[in-house]
Amino acid sequence: MIAQAIALKVIIGGRTPIDSTHLWAYSSKFAKKTCSCRGKCHCPRHYSIPYARCAAKSKEYMAFGWKVHLVVETKSELPLDAKGTPASESDLPQAKHLLKGAKETPPEIRIASTSRHCAYDSYENHRFAVERLRAAPIVTPNPSGTVDAITDGSLYLTDDGSHTCFAGFKVVYWGNDEKPGCLNFRCPAAPARYQCLFRSTCSL
Repeated sequence: MIAQAIALKVIIGGRTPIDSTHLWAYSSKFAKKTCSCRGKCHCPRHYSIPYARCAAKSKEYMAFGWKVHLVVETKSELPLDAKGTPASESDLPQAKHLLKGAKETPPEIRIASTSRHCAYDSYENHRFAVERLRAAPIVTPNPSGTVDAITDGSLYLTDDGSHTCFAGFKVVYWGNDEKPGCLNFRCPAAPARYQCLFRSTCSL
């Protein structure tokens, strides 16, 4: 249906906002235990409705169910791509999947800009929109987010996509962080055990 709408010029591309909405599951959020443990445990539980999970919409309100993530063309108000997840899934990693799906929908349309709220505010999402789609990322800054290493000057991004410290050395990838979408990097002088003049002032 999306491809037909594009072929008939009902969807012409241009501005493409992204957002998500909750779908409530009318069931109990407390799953049944499948083990014989007494008290609280981390054993798998059985949910009467598959993949429905609980998520906090605010400090006072919880939603149990799913999320529908959409990328929409503003003029026609029709979706270009959609994805369903449990309600507990974060919005942040969904932006790249939605934009990629919208771009690969035949026949291809041009995405001029992509607007998102602060839940999608990340360097990787901005970089994907600019480099892969040639689209302008319009994102509300996340007031609760911390300043990343690129912004505060601890790391520099080279033209080939490598991360270097302010001394010019390529940093060592040190695994994923506990926070989704975050990576750890370490000072290249530490594992190699060579001297660096900036070692005493480096934050890596």
